[in-house]
Amino acid sequence: MNVLLLFFALIIFKCSADDELECFKILLEQPLNQQSNDAHSGKCLKVIRKHSKEFKSNVATRLSLDSSKTCVLNVLEEHDIVQIYLKGLAQHRCHPTLEQSSYEEDVDESIDALLKAAKGVCTANDTHTQAFNHYLSHREKPSEADHDELCAIKFFVDDKIIDAAAYNIDESTLNIEGCQSFIEDLKKSFKLEGDDHPESNTFFGLSAVNAQKCVTSKFKEEKVFEKLFAFSYIINFELTQSQIENLRYDYIKWMTSSVRFLFECMKEI
Repeated sequence: MNVLLLFFALIIFKCSADDELECFKILLEQPLNQQSNDAHSGKCLKVIRKHSKEFKSNVATRLSLDSSKTCVLNVLEEHDIVQIYLKGLAQHRCHPTLEQSSYEEDVDESIDALLKAAKGVCTANDTHTQAFNHYLSHREKPSEADHDELCAIKFFVDDKIIDAAAYNIDESTLNIEGCQSFIEDLKKSFKLEGDDHPESNTFFGLSAVNAQKCVTSKFKEEKVFEKLFAFSYIINFELTQSQIENLRYDYIKWMTSSVRFLFECMKEI
């Protein structure tokens, strides 16, 4: 009797495992929200819900004592992180490229990295407002700009990073010579260093190469480094209260670019 029970238990387990594998194959071929509502996808829905629940429970446990828990969970939900996890799980089950221990380690590291990024989004206002206020209270008194400073401001005005009209800059004062070498060095400081081993960038066992390219592209398109560098000059201008408020908003936006871009580019994984 015990042998028969064991036999039937093994059969049930095998069928369940086979069904789950089939569901993961479907998930790789077609996202869950695009699957037809037939009996088979209904069966798969139970499998997906099971693993989604496990993932969310894992995340919630790590955030149990975090004051920003609700916001962090909302950020992950907004960017469908559980779907990326499921895609990675499906890939691992159907076409494993990593040993189980390596896969589990990558999942663990991926969750930690995303929670850190999400928390960065959720605490951005407080964190970066403090930094902004520090710069504001320690800014230099307005004085006559030296040659290099004029060259930098000229570059940022020409490159549409600083709006001359908005800050009452007399552009005739920027008609200076001898800026080429300084500006070339300045441009070099804005270049993003390439990754020597892009294939090592993964999330949940999936390649993140395209996501990294997406992030790099966004940094270039939005000229984040240029804007942050220009901030070091703008903060020392004579500013109205309205300009200070606008600059604070922009500063927080620029300082959170890396985490914002990360989540925006996760769809490329």
